[in-house]
Amino acid sequence: MKFKPKKSRSLSVRKGKIDATTIFTVASQQIAMVSQKPAKSLGRWYDSSMKDTKRELQTVDYRPCLELLQNRPLTGAIHMEA
Repeated sequence: MKFKPKKSRSLSVRKGKIDATTIFTVASQQIAMVSQKPAKSLGRWYDSSMKDTKRELQTVDYRPCLELLQNRPLTGAIHMEA
């Protein structure tokens, strides 16, 4: 397995604070810091803020779409008569 520095991100934390002076390298290639290039994993973006306060702004409100679907009659194979 080969390590790919371009696809990796680094984050150095010292005494509870982000340390931007530490640079990680692999095979003489520098790994980008999360503050320079945010990383996406499992559909979620990670940046250097280390907080979830922005997370609620990223959520999507599906209620209007679900209300539209709730009021539509079922058709085809999923339609069952009671």
